Amino acid sequence: MNKKRIMRLGAVIVASLMGVANLSAQTFGLWNFDSGNLVATVGTDLTANDGETTAGTSFGTTTAFGISTINGTPANVMKFPGSTNATMGFTLATPPANGSGANVELYTITFDVLYTATDDGKVRPFLQTDGGFITPAADFAINASGQIGSPGVGFGGSITTNTWYRVGFVVRTNEVRTYIDGAEIDVLNGALNRYPLFPNSTAEILGNRIAGTAGGGYFNSIQLRNEALNARQMRALGKASATGIPQVVPPVPSFVDHWIPSAAFANRSTPLGVVIDDGETTINLSSISLKYDGATLANAAISQVGDVITVQTNMGTIALGQHTMILTYTDSIVGVQSLTNTFTSVLFYEDFDGMTLGQNVQEATPDVIAKAFTKTPPAGWVLDDSGMPGLGNPDANGVDEWAGWSFASRAFWFAADTQNRELFEKAKGTVMIADPDEWDDNEGPGPIFDHAVGYFNSFVKTPAISLVGVPANSVFIKFDSSWRPEAEDDCGGTEWPACPATNNQTATIKVSYNGGAFVQKLKWDSVGASPTFHPDSENETVTLVIDNPVGATSVVIEFGLSNAGNDWWWAVDNLQVAAGPAITTQPVSSVRDAGASASMTVVAAGSGTVNYQWQFNGGSGSVYTNVPLATSATYNFTAETNTAGSYRVVVTDSVGTTTSSAATLTVIATPSIVLQPAAQTVNAGASVVFSTLARGRVPISYQWIKAGAPISGATSTDHAIRNVQAANVGQYACVISNSVGVITSRVVTLKVPSSITDDLVVHLKFDGDYTDSSGRGNNGTAVGAPTTAPGKIGSALLYTEPQGQPETNYVTLGIPADLHMTTNVPFSISLWYKLDPGNRAGDPAILGNKDWDSGGNQGFVLFNSGSGMRWNYRELDAAPDLNSRKDSGGTSPGIEDGNWHHCVVTFNRGGNAGIYVDGQLRNVTSLLNANPTLGGVYAPSTIDNDPSTPRTGWSTGVWNIGEDGSGAYGLHDNVGVTNAMIDDLGIWRRTLTPGEVLAIYTAGNAGNSLDTAAPVTDPTPLDPSIAILGTTIEVTKANTMLFSAPALTGPWTEVTGARGTNVFKEPAGGQKFYRGSQP
Repeated sequence: MNKKRIMRLGAVIVASLMGVANLSAQTFGLWNFDSGNLVATVGTDLTANDGETTAGTSFGTTTAFGISTINGTPANVMKFPGSTNATMGFTLATPPANGSGANVELYTITFDVLYTATDDGKVRPFLQTDGGFITPAADFAINASGQIGSPGVGFGGSITTNTWYRVGFVVRTNEVRTYIDGAEIDVLNGALNRYPLFPNSTAEILGNRIAGTAGGGYFNSIQLRNEALNARQMRALGKASATGIPQVVPPVPSFVDHWIPSAAFANRSTPLGVVIDDGETTINLSSISLKYDGATLANAAISQVGDVITVQTNMGTIALGQHTMILTYTDSIVGVQSLTNTFTSVLFYEDFDGMTLGQNVQEATPDVIAKAFTKTPPAGWVLDDSGMPGLGNPDANGVDEWAGWSFASRAFWFAADTQNRELFEKAKGTVMIADPDEWDDNEGPGPIFDHAVGYFNSFVKTPAISLVGVPANSVFIKFDSSWRPEAEDDCGGTEWPACPATNNQTATIKVSYNGGAFVQKLKWDSVGASPTFHPDSENETVTLVIDNPVGATSVVIEFGLSNAGNDWWWAVDNLQVAAGPAITTQPVSSVRDAGASASMTVVAAGSGTVNYQWQFNGGSGSVYTNVPLATSATYNFTAETNTAGSYRVVVTDSVGTTTSSAATLTVIATPSIVLQPAAQTVNAGASVVFSTLARGRVPISYQWIKAGAPISGATSTDHAIRNVQAANVGQYACVISNSVGVITSRVVTLKVPSSITDDLVVHLKFDGDYTDSSGRGNNGTAVGAPTTAPGKIGSALLYTEPQGQPETNYVTLGIPADLHMTTNVPFSISLWYKLDPGNRAGDPAILGNKDWDSGGNQGFVLFNSGSGMRWNYRELDAAPDLNSRKDSGGTSPGIEDGNWHHCVVTFNRGGNAGIYVDGQLRNVTSLLNANPTLGGVYAPSTIDNDPSTPRTGWSTGVWNIGEDGSGAYGLHDNVGVTNAMIDDLGIWRRTLTPGEVLAIYTAGNAGNSLDTAAPVTDPTPLDPSIAILGTTIEVTKANTMLFSAPALTGPWTEVTGARGTNVFKEPAGGQKFYRGSQP
């Protein structure tokens, strides 16, 4: 044994002496900032991208900046600014090409970095790898949750504030491995050519290339190596140090490869142990000691194969609850080492990792993924796909990978499509997935249908889980879940049962005790009005008490996904079955104004007396400390900057102890706007209200301004103008202040149109041609063979997109400047539409500029579905909100009855969107996006889908009539339209008023085009009026959507019976509240 060590160490010494120059050469760039500038320690200097970056960057010591030293040693660091625009950041030089291609396919980039609480909850970019060609944002980053990874692919690990970390990314072509302090966090697989760098060129660091704010911080060292280091070498680089990242990789230290068990949870029968890699050290095996809950495991077997030492024992059934293992040993470099691991023993645990996965077979991804999926469940599990259409017929069972419950790597699932799948950040490694959306996406060779007629129905059962010795009513299930609902939109054709659509994606959990009948314990469905409806929840932890009865000695759990068409998905990971106090409602993160009251609450069920102890972590690593006197289910306190941080609670009962998940309290001191005012367009005589809202230390003051001048008396969050006239037209904003600072809202415009043609940029009458009558020259061009036919007003566009045929017929507008709907640009679309019953399949586009193959793609589309005229759009993602997708509700009844219908959509960016059908408002949808940091909203960004922001790949981003922006959505097998007609199309760069919509509708019914619509002289007021006439309530609602609720706090639901009438009546009785809504 010793002889082996001596020979190997001698070889290492020789290799080190001979290879220093080679290893140093692999450090292509190193920046340690010791000179107080961007000059390189090795390689080419960094450069700032713009003046804002230069102005915001400064250099100094950790002491001068008032931040933590690095392991007790002061260091020279660079303070870098968070980006506030799409150009900020720095540029570094890239190496020559390496690997098998023409790019830099093998490299390692490492950062010594610290973030303060100021940047917590923000995206913090590291490196832009693809020049913005595949994704506009940084490709390596820390997300708002403090995890490192790659947007759209995955995140993991944890970065807390006020702590120095060495963060590394190792790239091998399309694979990236992420590291924190030498420990591997994740293995991610990106799109083809996303991660390789352009050779002998430049790459951008610390910039996000999108509008909005990204976090800044402090760097001590940055290193770029033109080689992909292995996991042992990354271990050798270790943690952040004041001297910076070493140019030559140090000797590999000894380290724990993994603990046994390796996860945070384990079954009661788990073996106990540890696997050590001795690196380039010598470990005396007799020095190894392993303790379990304070007692030495004297009978643990120790074996060594090569550099790997395994210490392991089996104690049979161990007690439920948290356990601690302490490893000590002595190596030849560091000496005595002591490492600690804690895990929790539960009744059953399954994270699906360790399963044998095969390569993808039908699911299209940029590359073949060797370890993609398997349909073979874990040992003891039972999969039931008997309810899947086409089971056993490879030509009629949909996409093989998703034909029923499947077990797939997270990276493969994300690569199949994102559409918010990538938001499932709690998932790790292999995940159990039921994905009817991807199942129905097979468009390969074979029959004209993807699967046999029917809906997705699949079930999977766990092995029998022992409950011997477990008290009654003490068992609960806990798992991480990703769920998106969809319902009632798939019927007819070659794949689905006959109409009307009855698909309703439904998730169930059932349990069987002692082999008895299964009993349902959870049901989620997708119909909004259902009492078991579960909304979009793409990244949640679910806890479910299952009420184990007296005498139950075993339980089997069944997960089901049923009655799903081309809907969305349900994915499950990290399943545990445990006994003890069950936390059924976890503490919730919140945002509070400085000086305001705050609270943390948990709901737990347990046996006997339940005790609580709240703990607090103010950002100093992973250390939580008990909060004095915080021993109740609710902890009340005052929000101040020194109380901002993470909170959790330890819950104990007679069976055991459970620790809650952490919740973050964000405290706002400086004024921060959470509701920006929206532009307004109204007819003369109407009323408007501009609104804003800010967070921060109270009191907060508001002062509205017009054209930069204060408005007398306008000092509240709302500024109302009654009887608007031409003198009120102009630009408005609000100046907001408190004792800490001042901020000004965005500037918005109040318009009073003098004519229906104000800001009209497209007007196609389709009277024999596709000429634009607006005077802007935005003419249409035929693609394929659309034609014209007698229409509502003169002639109209007539087009057919045959279902399942390689033929498209539509009119394109191209990408004129007038149709670039950039930040804050409101717009409206008006058209007449006619379609006979039975002439539609799927959800064909009527007009749009996006690739409608996914609603998550950037851009806009107006489409027809079984629930009438609808729209979808997604803006260019802008930090801090990276999910700006919006979908309208339906406008039932539908518009495919063989009659002409006037359809209008209006988009008041940053406000509301509206859908009008035949002059009546049918839907109002908010366009505001939640900001997770501030709990409010942020300004809209562009919905252009053009080549400068190519999120959608092959979509061209043009505006098409009768198609989506790709011009190819109609090629899908399940999409089509026959003899659809569009007439008198208008597009405005402003919102139409309700009065104008009614005027256009009236003109059209008289056989006149929209440009002849009569001026609006008597705008109907927005506010509904209510009168009680005997036993009847009479609501004069005008042209608003009427909503009612049992209380002011809601829930508010539309009064569908009020559609199409200005006065709504219903019997009086009880308490009810009403409100009207307009775009």
